Amino acid sequence: MTFTAHLSIAFMLLSGIAQGVPLERKLAPKKGGGGEPAAAEWTYRRTSTNGQQPYGPSDWHKGYPDCGKKAQSPIDLAADLETVVKGSAYELKFYPNECKSDELLFQADERVWEILFGGCSDVPHVEFKGERYNLLQIHIHSPSEHMIGGSEHSAEIHWVHVKEGTEDQLLVVGVLFDTTDYGSNVEIEHLWDVLDIGETTTKEVFTTRIYDIMPSNPVFSHYMGSLTTPPCTEGVKWIVMSDPVTMSKMQLDEFRTSVALFDDSKVDEHGNTNRPGQSLNDRKIFFVHY
Repeated sequence: MTFTAHLSIAFMLLSGIAQGVPLERKLAPKKGGGGEPAAAEWTYRRTSTNGQQPYGPSDWHKGYPDCGKKAQSPIDLAADLETVVKGSAYELKFYPNECKSDELLFQADERVWEILFGGCSDVPHVEFKGERYNLLQIHIHSPSEHMIGGSEHSAEIHWVHVKEGTEDQLLVVGVLFDTTDYGSNVEIEHLWDVLDIGETTTKEVFTTRIYDIMPSNPVFSHYMGSLTTPPCTEGVKWIVMSDPVTMSKMQLDEFRTSVALFDDSKVDEHGNTNRPGQSLNDRKIFFVHY
């Protein structure tokens, strides 16, 4: 019997977050034991041995069949492929409730830095087309996973949400980052300090309004896609903000160096943690402006 037959996805999402379990790991098959299949090992390395574990991105589908489906993420958000719509039809609102740092869980491991919001007493959330989605976690990839007209950015942070009252209806907001030689991004500085020293909780209590990192211009692209790491589950609503924001090169290097130094690091040959772009196939991309 599978793990998901024992517990609903909702329970895995909400209780797993409280225990610091990354989203993709909760949705992946359980490792071994009780006659259940072991989860396949995967990596970002493009030169992993063809057809053998750990599977590289081009072979992820061998361990995780959803990774070979037709509505995968990330994609290239090319202007000539987008349908332009007004914001009133795809209204997006952010509710940046404050969270105390001691209500959050911080995770730094061989593939990602992420912050889990399941313990926040007044969880931040968004409304999209009149429906509420509660924030589960944020995490970072470098370089960016989504491209704009074929061009990568230095990094991309994902805000992962679940629709209120549902078990597995996910909405992810992606923000692209460029780097600058001078001046740190003050909105992420305290959070980065905790992740960089490998703590899971904070001793110094501070408050964060996590949506303050978002660009001031609310223009975005929207399409239907998937998780960008195994198990590559589809049916994910994607919102990618059009305007990039900045962080310092030092802030980005802290993340890239930390992940690369883990013994079982999943970074590729260049220290990257991004999935290659996927085919659009028959999907529509909506460019939403106000």
